[in-house]
Amino acid sequence: MRLRCLIGLFTLMALWPQNQAISQENLQGTTKTPFIIAMSQIVEHPSLDAARQGILDALKDYGFVDGENITVLYKNAQGNITTGSQIAQNLASHIPKPTVFVAIGTPTAQGAISATRGKGIPIVFTAVTDPISSRLVKDLKIPVKNLTGVIDYPPLDAQINLMKTLVPDLKTVGVLYNPGESNSVSVIKAFKEKAEKEGISVIDAPVTKAVDLALAVRKLVGKGVQALYVPQDNTVISAMPQLASLSYVHKLPVFTSDNGSVKEGAFASISYSYYTVGRKTGEYIKRLLDGENIENLPITTPGTHQLYINTTARKALGLKVPEDLLKTAVLYPEKEVQNERK
Repeated sequence: MRLRCLIGLFTLMALWPQNQAISQENLQGTTKTPFIIAMSQIVEHPSLDAARQGILDALKDYGFVDGENITVLYKNAQGNITTGSQIAQNLASHIPKPTVFVAIGTPTAQGAISATRGKGIPIVFTAVTDPISSRLVKDLKIPVKNLTGVIDYPPLDAQINLMKTLVPDLKTVGVLYNPGESNSVSVIKAFKEKAEKEGISVIDAPVTKAVDLALAVRKLVGKGVQALYVPQDNTVISAMPQLASLSYVHKLPVFTSDNGSVKEGAFASISYSYYTVGRKTGEYIKRLLDGENIENLPITTPGTHQLYINTTARKALGLKVPEDLLKTAVLYPEKEVQNERK
């Protein structure tokens, strides 16, 4: 009996290191840290929200699911650039270090560059209009270490032609934008140059806060504008339902550079689908998670543009839309369009 106990004891002692290794291996397997994705968005509005959803859906289709093999640390600055910078600092300092920093909107991309400096965290931006004027890059064709993304620069020539088609006697356009957003300033400058070549004068009305919107519209109405134009300006777009209501009252069609604004009540837009913008961004993130070098991922666009028209705005404004355009357009709101087609 004593001999049998001693044999059993020696056997356990011999197996102890092996059992310890197995236990340690199992422990490491259950606590393995997934990829950390830091994600910052400048403000909530339909276009940026659609871009974020496109990112998450694309990653899921590639097999990356939040809470399983990736952890998404998402923060929203609610339109405050200072808050956005603080969020970027906090996300970049997270332990474990983020695998990639996703910046949704120009101000968050600017904040991410400052926050990640020297930390080796790659940045993928999305829904950024002009990376050069925003000082994100010096040249779109030259790869940048630790930075890439998807831009949404608007097709200005096509947008001006659309305005001329839907408002045939168009001579004066009012522009609403926040001068504090570098992407908006860049687009408005180019828009003015192109519009004036078409014989259209442009009157701008700065809007630094959403509460200034009604006063800005009244000023433009007093100057005789026949339509309103909004670039991818986060300040104005975040107040689009209010602007749409004002446009119906003053009988001024609102043309925008994002399809989310049309869904919110603006009259028409030729733009990218921001969900598609997000999906392209998700593809880039996936490739980084797979170990691809960021310098192999050039700054890009999501693809082709699409015409969007809001049928409620069309009726409220009493404007006619050529049948050939209606057939090719994405129409909002969906419920009303479905009823019309029954």
